[in-house]
Amino acid sequence: MFSFYEISVYEVFAALGYIILIFCFARIQWRRDFSKTVVYSLSNLIGALLLAISIWGDVFSWAAFLAYLTWALISLYGVYRCFKYAYRGAPK
Repeated sequence: MFSFYEISVYEVFAALGYIILIFCFARIQWRRDFSKTVVYSLSNLIGALLLAISIWGDVFSWAAFLAYLTWALISLYGVYRCFKYAYRGAPK
């Protein structure tokens, strides 16, 4: 029988990361210019980091960890670009 007491912290991180990433993907489909916002890049970064942390739990997978880490690094670059262009001003 399933019990909520059996859910680990890693499973909560995985679920939150998954929800965040799926929400970002859905928002891209609904509103394409959402990808140009810092909220999109930060959400992707947080989701990818939560998923990367979650695999440290029961079963570690280097392939999954590297995939999530790469996703997080690309998202971090997106955050950098958003702040860079916001600081410099909107492109003309």
